[in-house]
Amino acid sequence: MSIRILPGAAAITISCMAVLGAEPGPNYPTGKSGLLLIDKLGAHIRFFDPSTYKELAGIETAANPHDFVLSPDHGLAYVPIYGDGVYGRNPHPGHEIDIVDVAARKIVGTIDVAPYRAPHGIQIDPGGGTLYVACDLDRKRAG
Repeated sequence: MSIRILPGAAAITISCMAVLGAEPGPNYPTGKSGLLLIDKLGAHIRFFDPSTYKELAGIETAANPHDFVLSPDHGLAYVPIYGDGVYGRNPHPGHEIDIVDVAARKIVGTIDVAPYRAPHGIQIDPGGGTLYVACDLDRKRAG
């Protein structure tokens, strides 16, 4: 896997959810086996049942996990750790991306993007598996 750092972009503060699995349907476009939520303020990655919305598990992370992207097989989630602030006021910016095993519901690794800071806005190339992430404090491109 390779990773590219993209030039900075404005931060968007929203809760991110995605449905995991492989069974399509009109209300579950990517499946119905699970729901993943990034709790920025609570510093958790949370797993829910998509039918009952009952929380099944939670993983505590470093300050302000920010966004996520799934691997093409939905086996892994990549979660940038932004830091303890917000855009323009981030005194301790993060520089890591947590790698989450979706089935096991645990962090299995970390990608360190230092010297770049405040990663967010992550995307993945479905064919090659290259990760793309914006780091708003540095506004640099790396490959």
